[in-house]
Amino acid sequence: MLLLENKYLQLSMDLHNEIAYLEWNRQTAFMSNEDFQNILCMCMETLKELQPKALLGNDQHFSKPISPELQEWTVAQLNPHLQTSGIRKMAFTSSRDFIGDLSIQQSVEEIQKNRPRKQLTVRYFENIEDAKKWVSV
Repeated sequence: MLLLENKYLQLSMDLHNEIAYLEWNRQTAFMSNEDFQNILCMCMETLKELQPKALLGNDQHFSKPISPELQEWTVAQLNPHLQTSGIRKMAFTSSRDFIGDLSIQQSVEEIQKNRPRKQLTVRYFENIEDAKKWVSV
């Protein structure tokens, strides 16, 4: 079920398996910090209502550099949402863009520092098929 779509991403959900899918596209290279912030807030609000058990982020085309300040904002905004969202597993595919990939991994590491390991398990994958298998278990 398609939940949200814009020029930067597509957010959908498999209601039967309770898995949310977030797919970034190549336009992220041109995304402003404000757009990034607004999109993350919209995604979290949408997912809060649906209570998925897992989130799969297809980041293969994500190429926005996320500054340390924007990473701090991301952690501050996402942690409260994640604690109430029901998400227990997060899988990410590696971005083909080195800076984009590093930005995502650093942001997720900061999120994990603030959550007990039992509450959130995160894994990175080279391809979408392996990520889908893992979140489906």
